[in-house]
Amino acid sequence: MSNSLKSRVFSTDPNAWNNTWYIYVGAPLLAAIGATIGLILGSHLARGEVENALVMGTCIVMTMLIGFTILAAIDKRSATES
Repeated sequence: MSNSLKSRVFSTDPNAWNNTWYIYVGAPLLAAIGATIGLILGSHLARGEVENALVMGTCIVMTMLIGFTILAAIDKRSATES
């Protein structure tokens, strides 16, 4: 991952992004998708409340990390094309 992708994915600064709408629309959407996946997987993988919360939290984190990496690649590519 290049430095510009790292600064977009792991930074809390919205100025690192060329289009800040990726953050404002992407974060809640990715969190909702991760929670939905976690809810579905948690009912199959977890037997207790703690395990269910861990599965859901892991799904949310992984979905947001993968989603923001994809959005950062799109944002970087759109900046180089224009």
